[in-house]
Amino acid sequence: KSLLKLFYIVSSIIAECKGETIDELLQSNGIIVIDDIDANLSFTIQSVILPILLSYFPNIQIIVSTNSIGMLGSLKDPESYYLCDLDKHTAAQDMTENNPYGEDLNTLANKFLGLPIRNEEIERELEVLETLIAEGNFQLAEKAIERLDLVLGSSNSRLCKLKARLKSEKIISEVKAKKSI
Repeated sequence: KSLLKLFYIVSSIIAECKGETIDELLQSNGIIVIDDIDANLSFTIQSVILPILLSYFPNIQIIVSTNSIGMLGSLKDPESYYLCDLDKHTAAQDMTENNPYGEDLNTLANKFLGLPIRNEEIERELEVLETLIAEGNFQLAEKAIERLDLVLGSSNSRLCKLKARLKSEKIISEVKAKKSI
């Protein structure tokens, strides 16, 4: 369905340019306006649609509306586009100051929508875990990790880093204990 929508967008643009060859069309100037470009597109297609359109139509100004914050992370040249919040009636934001290219969704949501990276309760628990490790309270740290494993899953990147830090701190503590004997 997503590929069909992508094909539909490009073919609609081509259909509007009657009598032009594909080469003429690709080099022509103009404006394309696409409302809700992300509607019915998979996340994979959302992340490539704008770079594809920009590469096919380099001389055309493309104006899109979207509800997908993830589309921002696919745009390489921040001086080429502006971000507006039509719901809040905010002016265009110059993206050169805050280049979103290559950012993950959490970072984009935090940077542009002010959303927290994770819920506050979990964030506090992770901070407590960091403190427990730093203070050498390894037993309580292990219990905190067990609980967070159940909530976040064992593959959560921040939790994995804290697990590795706990292991290294325990080894350092054991080596220090042996040296002092």
